[in-house]
Amino acid sequence: MSRRETYSIRARLFGRLMPAFLALGLGLFYYLHFHAQRASERSFDHLLAASALSIADAIQYDDGVPTVDLTHSSLTIIASRTTNRIFYRVTAPDGSLITGYPELATKAPPAASAAPQFVDGTFLGVPVRICTLGRFISGGRQSGWVTVVVAETNEEQEQFSAELLRLSFGPAAGIMLLAMALIWLAVRSALRPLDAIERAIVANDAANLQPLDVPVPQEIHHLVAALNSLIGRLISLLARMQNFVAESAHQIRTPLSNLRAQVEMAVDETDRGSIRDQLRSIHRNAVVVSRLADQLLADTMVAHRAEISSLAPTDLLELVELAIDEFSDRTGMKVKLRIETLEAPPYILSDGLMLTEAFRNLLDNALKYAGRAEPTTVRLVSEAGQAVLSVEDRGPGIAADERPSITERFVRGSRSGDTPGSGLGLSIVANVIRHHHAILTFEDRKGGGLVVKMTFPLSRFPEEHAP
Repeated sequence: MSRRETYSIRARLFGRLMPAFLALGLGLFYYLHFHAQRASERSFDHLLAASALSIADAIQYDDGVPTVDLTHSSLTIIASRTTNRIFYRVTAPDGSLITGYPELATKAPPAASAAPQFVDGTFLGVPVRICTLGRFISGGRQSGWVTVVVAETNEEQEQFSAELLRLSFGPAAGIMLLAMALIWLAVRSALRPLDAIERAIVANDAANLQPLDVPVPQEIHHLVAALNSLIGRLISLLARMQNFVAESAHQIRTPLSNLRAQVEMAVDETDRGSIRDQLRSIHRNAVVVSRLADQLLADTMVAHRAEISSLAPTDLLELVELAIDEFSDRTGMKVKLRIETLEAPPYILSDGLMLTEAFRNLLDNALKYAGRAEPTTVRLVSEAGQAVLSVEDRGPGIAADERPSITERFVRGSRSGDTPGSGLGLSIVANVIRHHHAILTFEDRKGGGLVVKMTFPLSRFPEEHAP
């Protein structure tokens, strides 16, 4: 696998979480920055209002004219700033200047209330916070609202805001970094079962495969189940290969030994008649070995396809006709095909290759045991939503008490006599029928012989099953 096809789950998870944490951190920073400014502004507004009120309290009449006489406490409040500069202006009800900077907040309207009003502005080229409030006076030549305007530069407020932000965002950022580290450790811990699965797979010996038996989280339970299913199929395949090798060696050893002995005898033989007889025996044993090898391969093929293939709509009549033509061309034996009660093509769900192999085995058995004296009869009947395919011959048949076990591998009936065979033909047929969810039965034929019936459920609408 190339580097482009590999990636780290840990890095991918952490990479997905990082943008979220960065966005969260950025949002938290702006949130804390906004509230730090608001808190700092409110605190300094209170101090600015206190300065304006101290000036308003110092307003009095002197010879009927409003004046401002700042007391020591008022001067202390105004001078309490260490960095900021304070500016103020006091104007009489008629708008005339009483004291202070005449250019300060000249556009501000005269006060009409004792409640302080705050705005941002600039004075002498620097940003300032401006507080405006009124003090109502009466009894002199002028009566009405005296306007008090106090402005303060923002150095201390900005320093205080930055300190609040540092004290609040610093621990929050530390907590977020700690959370990211904990998440990284949690991700590593959560993915640790994958390491255990990897070790279990690596430790699984190819010669002795075993399903994975490791504790796993629920989220990857299906993954382990799929791996165990794959391992199970590999175990089955390996066992089938081992059985094939062992059975092939066991079943072929004796015929090959006979062939070798017969060949050695024919080599030493000088009589032409004896040589001819030995060649016939050699040919007969070669046919047996060839048929046995074909049966072993067919049995393995059927078992393999039963695990990997899927059933598809198949015209059973067409399949039977093709198989009969192939059998007749191969053996020169005629087969009678009888079709009954078929109103439409008998479609069934099947694996065509497996079903053809099973049908071929039945025809070969009929020829082998019944001979060529009478043609084999194949009957196809459609009834009650089922297709019944029968192969009828005039052979010795199968004893009733042997029929339950006759489909086991390497089992032959007592009536087979000296007829050569492997005992695999009916086993292959039974495996195919079982894979097709069909029914296999054996009956005695009237007048002698055997009837092998295969009953399949019909598929009425093949297009519904088409891929």
